[in-house]
Amino acid sequence: MHEIIILCPWGVQTGGPEAIHQLSDELISLGFNASIFYTTNADFEALQTLTSNGTNLDAIDIPERINNVELYKKYQTNSVKSIKFNRNTLVVLPETYLNWQRFFKRNTSLIWWLSVDNAFSYLDMMKINLNSIKEKNIHHAYQSNYAKNFLNAIGIKNLSPLSDYTPEGDLKNEYEKNIITMSALPHKVHIDVDHFKKEIENHCNIEVRLLRGMSREQVYDALDHSLIYIDFGNFPGKDRMPREALIRDCCLITSDAGAAGYNEFCIPEEYILSTSSPQLIKHACKNILTNFPLSLERYELSKRKIMNEKYIFSSEIFNLFKNLLT
Repeated sequence: MHEIIILCPWGVQTGGPEAIHQLSDELISLGFNASIFYTTNADFEALQTLTSNGTNLDAIDIPERINNVELYKKYQTNSVKSIKFNRNTLVVLPETYLNWQRFFKRNTSLIWWLSVDNAFSYLDMMKINLNSIKEKNIHHAYQSNYAKNFLNAIGIKNLSPLSDYTPEGDLKNEYEKNIITMSALPHKVHIDVDHFKKEIENHCNIEVRLLRGMSREQVYDALDHSLIYIDFGNFPGKDRMPREALIRDCCLITSDAGAAGYNEFCIPEEYILSTSSPQLIKHACKNILTNFPLSLERYELSKRKIMNEKYIFSSEIFNLFKNLLT
């Protein structure tokens, strides 16, 4: 029987690993034989040492690990400590694991492009030749149109959509909305958020709360009370936070960087602002707040799309893996 093994960093809580657990959960629900192979940096280094010594391996074998992130325990998972090198084992690699592909020349592989920008850093750091990921036994799946266009541009042929979905959590529409929230993680945002916080507060006479140094529950609470969520990040993929804001009835303002430039979130075009014109943020906020109920109605398509993500994700998985395993 064919087996599917998904590589995943062990003990890491970010959007990418959560998407991997969503994939595992949905594959198992659909009846596929799927498992997660939890890895650390030491595993790659040990395996590279073995193969560089000319050792002919039939399988990878590492210490057994299980999920240790509380957030992911709601997803169905099987964990394995070995991967056989043969065509009956389909290996799924997130784009940040491109360097692992060298070990799976005897397998069928699926590279899942959850981001583009993050992959570039790995391509450069690991000195990976793009031609090495164009072999016939390597297939590619894209999470965003940004990734799709990138893959088309570099000549990748075996392409399929494979998104993810936004966990709805505990959605209640009974909160008083009286603030604006803004993404403020320093490694993701390239504007002076403290400066623009003051500008918006002075121009719109409303509190702006910066989302940094918070637990997930604190972020959700802030979004529940937020009229507008502003994200001027680099958008390496179809990021989670804007979608989580939209299903909590926030109007969204983004930059035009990365995936946001392709309007992955289906928001009104005038609220996708150029990265060179962040001074327009305060005017966009004022425009939305002038008639918030009417502004929010214009985001209804965005919210509906997000609420349908799980169904679309399930359909994409069934179609993709059915074809890969036949």
